[in-house]
Amino acid sequence: KHGIAARAEFKKDLDKIMKFAKRSLNVKYFQDANPVMVSAVEVRKYYDENKNSPQLMKAPGGTKSSVVMFPDHAKADAFVEQAKTLGFDKAAQEAGLKVKDLGMITKQSYEVEGPIREAILAVKSYPMVEMVMISDKSYAVINVQSFKNPEYVSFEEVKEGIENFLK
Repeated sequence: KHGIAARAEFKKDLDKIMKFAKRSLNVKYFQDANPVMVSAVEVRKYYDENKNSPQLMKAPGGTKSSVVMFPDHAKADAFVEQAKTLGFDKAAQEAGLKVKDLGMITKQSYEVEGPIREAILAVKSYPMVEMVMISDKSYAVINVQSFKNPEYVSFEEVKEGIENFLK
């Protein structure tokens, strides 16, 4: 009545929908004519090998950390001692230092300098304050606060989708 179907945008969107529908039907009828069997073992193997993908994670987990940078070893070392006595945040506040919150650090946290990331990931006891040498003229004092394991979508929730994907 209003000529909507004659508009170019309508025809373009309709064409996209028709192409998608045709492709979906092609897949459906091809799969019906050529059934593929995927074993439960293959589905579970895929899940286990790809757990760390964003699609299978509820929360990535990681090590909660923050850092303060220093131009030399002596200042960084003195801050470590003060942080162990007063606590990291209070020592930084009293010294007028800027604390950078690094958030949750994982192996994939490439925005954090390598030596800092590696030192944080090596910590096994929390909380921990530690000095890290970045270069001859740059030191970091890291405050490693806690560790949280990643949370995954349960296998039961995704097994049917994985099976369809593998097919």
